[in-house]
Amino acid sequence: MCMSTVKDPYYEVTLDWGLLDLIFFSLFSFELLLRVVCKLEISERGVRLTGLMSDGFFWLDVVAVLPYWLTKIKMVVFQKLGNVLRALSVLRLLKLSRQYSDLSIPLARAVIVS
Repeated sequence: MCMSTVKDPYYEVTLDWGLLDLIFFSLFSFELLLRVVCKLEISERGVRLTGLMSDGFFWLDVVAVLPYWLTKIKMVVFQKLGNVLRALSVLRLLKLSRQYSDLSIPLARAVIVS
């Protein structure tokens, strides 16, 4: 019998996994940022990260945390881009009105109403 067919209240846990992801990835990211800040070496020649680039565990942490933040950024960017593309779809109506003078008044009304 599969676990998905078991109707036991013990297995029915309702948690907001998105919120837990955000909390834990924020903590992991903060820890990664602290590691970077602690390894900074400021001298007269500039700022260097001493020994961090050759640390395998640093790169493991970067590979673990980076995809989460990239997907969050991508969701926000594509949502904004979708809004812009929807707004730009009105320009097709204006292009039509330029080619067909008889349609200019009804198309202008449609743009104002929308």
